Amino acid sequence: MKTKLIILVSALTFVLFLTSNSFAALYNFAPNPANMYDLDHYRYYTWGWDNINLQPNEKIVSAKLTINQLYNWKPVTEENNFLYMHLLDNSGNIQPFLPNNQVGVYTDAKGGTDNFLAWGGQQILLDTYTDIDGPTTMINYEHLFSQAQLDALNLYAADGILGLGFDPDCHFYNKGIAFSFETRTNAIPEPSTILLLATGLLGGIGLRRKHA
Repeated sequence: MKTKLIILVSALTFVLFLTSNSFAALYNFAPNPANMYDLDHYRYYTWGWDNINLQPNEKIVSAKLTINQLYNWKPVTEENNFLYMHLLDNSGNIQPFLPNNQVGVYTDAKGGTDNFLAWGGQQILLDTYTDIDGPTTMINYEHLFSQAQLDALNLYAADGILGLGFDPDCHFYNKGIAFSFETRTNAIPEPSTILLLATGLLGGIGLRRKHA
């Protein structure tokens, strides 16, 4: 009986290992141009992809947006300086994205407010960056996605089309923008494979009992 129990536990452990085994992938993106035209105050920008081909069992588990050497041309004491950054969904085609990895540039007609609020449920705000000292200090900006933002990212990427939006309320110089995300893929065996494995293990147990 003890030997039978050990075999059953070993078999279940092996099956659980197969079903829980996962693989990681890292996706990196950079816009063209890399600095997105230095994020001019009088423009707002989209940066999108139409070829995000994730597998059905592949899930985005972490994501990061970075801006290298970011700085504003005026100190915050002179005016409110904000950079609004959004995750965008293209399902309603409010503003279609340009071909893969290209930057779309649009005239800012909102008088300093966030243009992407007009997208409604097809966007979420990732972060609002405020430059507290203008051109005196460059920073390497980094935003890590929260769990709620990752959930939206997985939802938006399901159709293979995904975008980011930037609306600068002042002029934000930078040396390059990057976006990356990491995925996990669960390696789930075919049902027939699991059935065959289970049948073989049970057969082995029966044969052992016969010769015991």
